[in-house]
Amino acid sequence: MRILVCFKVLPCWEKVLESDWEHFAPGTDISYAGTAFNCLDEAALELALRIREQAAKRGEAALCTAATVGKIPSAPLIETLYAAGFDEVAVLEDDRADFDPGLVSSRLSDYLKERSFDLIICGPYSGMADTGAVPFLLAARLGLPTLAGARELSLGEKGIEAVIPDEKGLWLRCVRLPALVSVDGSSAVLRAVSLRARLNAKERAPLIFRAAEPAAFPAAIGGLSRPKDSRSCTYPGTENSAALASELLNKHILPAGGASTGTTPRFPVLPNGLQAVRYDASAAFGVVLEDFRKRRPELTLLPDTASGRRLAAHLSLEFGCTLLCGVGVLSFGKDGVTVRRKVCAANLDWTKELRFPAVLTLSGLMPDSVALASPVAGTAAPSDAPLWERRLEAPAEGGLSGNGTIVICGMGAGSAGCKKARALAQRLGAGFGLTRSAALNGWGPMDEIVGQSGKVLSPSVCLVLGASGARAFTAGIEDSGLVIAVNTDKDALIFRHADIGIRADAPTLIDALLTASENMEVKR
Repeated sequence: MRILVCFKVLPCWEKVLESDWEHFAPGTDISYAGTAFNCLDEAALELALRIREQAAKRGEAALCTAATVGKIPSAPLIETLYAAGFDEVAVLEDDRADFDPGLVSSRLSDYLKERSFDLIICGPYSGMADTGAVPFLLAARLGLPTLAGARELSLGEKGIEAVIPDEKGLWLRCVRLPALVSVDGSSAVLRAVSLRARLNAKERAPLIFRAAEPAAFPAAIGGLSRPKDSRSCTYPGTENSAALASELLNKHILPAGGASTGTTPRFPVLPNGLQAVRYDASAAFGVVLEDFRKRRPELTLLPDTASGRRLAAHLSLEFGCTLLCGVGVLSFGKDGVTVRRKVCAANLDWTKELRFPAVLTLSGLMPDSVALASPVAGTAAPSDAPLWERRLEAPAEGGLSGNGTIVICGMGAGSAGCKKARALAQRLGAGFGLTRSAALNGWGPMDEIVGQSGKVLSPSVCLVLGASGARAFTAGIEDSGLVIAVNTDKDALIFRHADIGIRADAPTLIDALLTASENMEVKR
């Protein structure tokens, strides 16, 4: 059995100086910040080694290869991979890879077509652009069945088995090998290696595969800019939890109870004659393909979900369309569309012009101004249907839908506080969400994550409890009407993205809100 893990090495974004962010461009020297494995790819690397160990227990030989597209990783990171147990490390060298998911999938596809791998494992994102399209483009190019969003992997009797959450619960699904699995939300981390193993790996070099074209950044990469903090935070005069809870409920949260769960994202007026269509990502792939052939739209929109990206990847490759995932549409021109998305862990805005025909997945709500096609519902693609599936858990109560208010918990809320906050959201008829770190801690399903790697929301009121305010999270709430943030740290970044800041213990305030809400009429 041969296993390939696709990984990416990225700068340590939190160590990059503000002055470098202001003038950032591909090629900017930020080597002082250091580099590390993408954390989601690190989980994929560890799960691959566990699969090999399972194969060995069954008496089957298995080899593990780790491959990356981009610059050659530092020697310590290469040593770590060999010391952890990888048999081979391949570097498909190409300086253009960070902002070009199509190029990344193409390089990987060419590499894989010359070799025989039974299982390909990767994280959902790659490169600085973090578009989430690479796993689906790669699977579409290779014609492989795909399992997306896997938390855990194991080697079954008939293929690879994966634990995957979705809006209908937690599932165990199996596909026949060869297959591609995208890992997201796994708690796995790459195993620690001994000094002896590291010393034995010190002289082992990676296999280098250089690009056929000169390694240079494309001229049309687009514009990069530092997002500006657009909110001015004010702080209540009282520190009394009961008084704060009463004020928040009476003045801000309950008055929003009848408002909609979100607003249609800012979307430019469609030019006359532009053929645009949007699809439900659950529509049957074959039906969408036939509908697409008949319409030949210049612009195709899909939701930025795993199924949406999968369908977008197939359509873009089938018809040679430009593809970009997780974007917002800024404007239309005669020959194309200008879009923007968060990149570099949401520290930068990337603005890019795409030529028609284009296929996009949107990070926010789908615009009503673009007609929704209505093919028959079904699986995303025939080859992706699992051999079998079994539901392990029912969906958690709550979820992101609500009456105009969303309650979001970060690590500062604590496990017990998070449960109480979920109960508070249900009492208020509000939606409930989590930061990525809170979800990875097991406090809720992955489909409740808010942020760049989760859902982008635009509620009337957003109550954020115990979140630090990393840009990857705040990218998911920046279109909210009113943001109320609770954190004990007076210098927490979340206050830069809030309208009302409460410097208090989140679990204590949650208790006060629950008590206060018991004595109030709540609009559901």
